[in-house]
Amino acid sequence: IELAIDKARSAGACILAIGNAHHNGPLWLDVEPFAEAGLIALSVVNSVTYVVPHGGHKRLYGTNPMAFAVPRADGQVLLFDQATAAMAHGEVRIAARESKILPEGIGLDA
Repeated sequence: IELAIDKARSAGACILAIGNAHHNGPLWLDVEPFAEAGLIALSVVNSVTYVVPHGGHKRLYGTNPMAFAVPRADGQVLLFDQATAAMAHGEVRIAARESKILPEGIGLDA
């Protein structure tokens, strides 16, 4: 991240692409250091289809997490981190492994 911050400062912008990655956890951890350095950061992740749209019956969307961070004039950082799924995919897999029932409205029976 430090190298990307240096590149953004020297070139005015920096784009970082990561391929063949696995679960990366909360995205705010990736964008916060940029805002702390006085820069704006955006992180987006593609996903295979896991999410069923409201009223739907089959998977159509990925979880498509995204986060951004912006430095504020008061020195604090404004952070936003979200995904389109009602529950993290990892939590669904843990519930399945432990034979737990998901909360109402979280998933569909296959």
